[in-house]
Amino acid sequence: RQYVRHREDGMMAKIDDVHDIQDCIAEILCDPELAQRLRENGYKRYLGEFTKQASLQGYLQWYHDIRSICESTSIWVVLR
Repeated sequence: RQYVRHREDGMMAKIDDVHDIQDCIAEILCDPELAQRLRENGYKRYLGEFTKQASLQGYLQWYHDIRSICESTSIWVVLR
């Protein structure tokens, strides 16, 4: 899963590439609509996926999914 979606809710630059990072910053500074979109989309995504409650819900869903798989197979016997 990708945590940052380029130009949707954040900017991605090549690792250790100062010029690429500089270009991303300049693009945000020169494009107020892009900056606003990044703020809005980033905040919406944070609320939907990264708050404590959203993270807890994700882990609980994962646990229930794994448990369902285990209960429907012989793996459950081993895990008990």
